[in-house]
Amino acid sequence: MNPEKLLQNLVQIYSPSGQEKKLTNFILNFCKQNNIPAKLLHGNVVICFKGKNKNKCIIFNAHMDTIEGSSLERKIFDGKLYGLGASDNKGAIAAMLLLAKSLQNSPLDVWFTFVCNEETDGLGTQNFFEVV
Repeated sequence: MNPEKLLQNLVQIYSPSGQEKKLTNFILNFCKQNNIPAKLLHGNVVICFKGKNKNKCIIFNAHMDTIEGSSLERKIFDGKLYGLGASDNKGAIAAMLLLAKSLQNSPLDVWFTFVCNEETDGLGTQNFFEVV
């Protein structure tokens, strides 16, 4: 899937806080289709690539939820995609998924976390750190 189509698909999924399940399933399915080691933890999707250097780690974090919105319509105008969540934060989700897809070996641990409830209480990220 090319980057533009991936982002379009992400933006098309309505995912206000507390209603991220469809987006969670889309991300998990993308990971399964691309042999990316993903798991669901407390409503968050977590990907971890274990590196050789156990003293260094990098974490990429993006939230899956958006604010409430009345329109699911996405529009492409002048080569730019407009729609609920396009830049906050589904653009980051698309970039992170493509990076995870291309990541093979890393000298450090690389984590990708796609968290829920950022727009309301931030518990998605807090729950991730309590688990790891």
